Amino acid sequence: MLTKKEIEELIDNQHSSLKIVKPKVTEKSSDVWNFFSHIYVNDVKQEYVMCNKCRNLLIYKHSSGTHSLFKHIRFCQNTTNTAEGSEVQANIKQFYEPSKNKYYVPNRVKQEITASCTEFVILDSRPFKTIGGKGFKNLAQTIFNAGRYLPVTQEVNIENLLPSPTTVSRYIDQLYDEKHKQLVSICQKLVSYTIVVDSWKDSFTGIQYCGISLHHISNDWKLQCFVLGCYPYDLESHSATNTRKFVESKLSDFGLELNDSIYVVSDNENKMVATFKSNCQRIGCAAHYINKQLDHGFNKEEIDKLPVACDVAQNEFDCVKKIVAHIKKSQKQTKLPKRVQSYSETRFNGAYHMLHVFLEIFDELTVVLDVFDEVIEQLSDDKRPTIYKVLPLRQRLLNECKVQDNDHTGLQQLKQFLSSRIQTIWVLQNVHFMSTLLHPSFKQFQIAPNEKQKAIDLVKAEIVKRQSSAASEPSVVDINSSSTKLSTKPKPQQPKAPTTAQNILAQCFDLPDEDKDASAVPPCDQEHNEYIALNDVLQLHDDVLLF
Repeated sequence: MLTKKEIEELIDNQHSSLKIVKPKVTEKSSDVWNFFSHIYVNDVKQEYVMCNKCRNLLIYKHSSGTHSLFKHIRFCQNTTNTAEGSEVQANIKQFYEPSKNKYYVPNRVKQEITASCTEFVILDSRPFKTIGGKGFKNLAQTIFNAGRYLPVTQEVNIENLLPSPTTVSRYIDQLYDEKHKQLVSICQKLVSYTIVVDSWKDSFTGIQYCGISLHHISNDWKLQCFVLGCYPYDLESHSATNTRKFVESKLSDFGLELNDSIYVVSDNENKMVATFKSNCQRIGCAAHYINKQLDHGFNKEEIDKLPVACDVAQNEFDCVKKIVAHIKKSQKQTKLPKRVQSYSETRFNGAYHMLHVFLEIFDELTVVLDVFDEVIEQLSDDKRPTIYKVLPLRQRLLNECKVQDNDHTGLQQLKQFLSSRIQTIWVLQNVHFMSTLLHPSFKQFQIAPNEKQKAIDLVKAEIVKRQSSAASEPSVVDINSSSTKLSTKPKPQQPKAPTTAQNILAQCFDLPDEDKDASAVPPCDQEHNEYIALNDVLQLHDDVLLF
């Protein structure tokens, strides 16, 4: 049962767990119930009632009778007689029933949980983010649900519920076998999918590892991702032929194989390019392109036998790394208002987070890196497709790398280097052009108008190819069909000038062209013509797969 203060807080906040219910008055009921209402919290009747006139809370227990309630009626302000009191009509906010069943958790319970979580991370030396992890939340929810089946009057020893560490270690293999069988059954039914492959070497043990993940679109147009495994590389040599053999052997365990219709995403090292040069469609990882060029700009004196010429930026970067290393070693982190972050060669946008602590010192540099960091985060999304983002975001980076008259010499050097490397090393593939055109908010190619005609030609060729290969079946979805559109009608996009606060992807969206003449659209195949003429656009958080 809640205290009077806790109930008053719920009333003041109009909490959804609160219900104020008038009692049913019968011939046998006391007249006092014409003036009071019962209090329910989470559908549990409380030991307090509310006066309908003054809204004061009074304690009431069935065993103690209604004498105190009659006394309150007699002296309640603004109460003239019982008839007037019985006609009091409460407003809707007093007697509304919430549409959502949200349960109220008293503050004292929240404080106890917070204290226990704090003790947990201290006693077991666990990171703070453990509390927000999916596994920890699932464990807490399971234990909470188990409590419903236990007697409320008996104190429960949690050690009787939790398994021993040995039991958990033995159960891992059993759980893996169960999940592996489930994943194999899913993979055997797939027709189209994308494989992501990455390899790395443990500098301490010298063991080479290969990670493989599977990505595919489900029947309800949701992107699903599965980690097939992280395997120690056990072949004699690391040649492209052996690497391909190794990957194919692991895929075969799940009933998967590579062919000309399967896409493979990998980094852009020469070995990976050679490994997947045939019998599949290899796509270079866009985030890897960006990370490597940033790494070269800040750490390399020479690349491809040409000088990098970013001395000023590299000197600043080295100084910051030394300062961060000193702070970490001298245990002075707790005295700083922000947490410093060490530089990691694996993911270079960590350099941005490291420099961000020194924003006031290196303002110009971090502003440029801020854009690169946002682009990398956009391209690293594993919940939705990212292939259509590559072309516009690549162009956004090139626009950011244009040298301005007021740029510092060191910043000019860095911009020139990154712009040159992005254009020469990060080469777009046909699928990038087509996927960009097929996104309603990029189809006009306002971010990169010179690339529009190439994208149109590629899409038209693909339509003809698919129609000819499946003449017996309608190979193209009717874009005007209500089943292929979003559940809600897309709203017309309003023109907005790009700002630093605006999402980096939204800055690349096409702006509406109200003066555009529909007849001015270049003649092309009917389906493509209808699509280009559509005025519908997607908002930033809309799912392109549902369009």
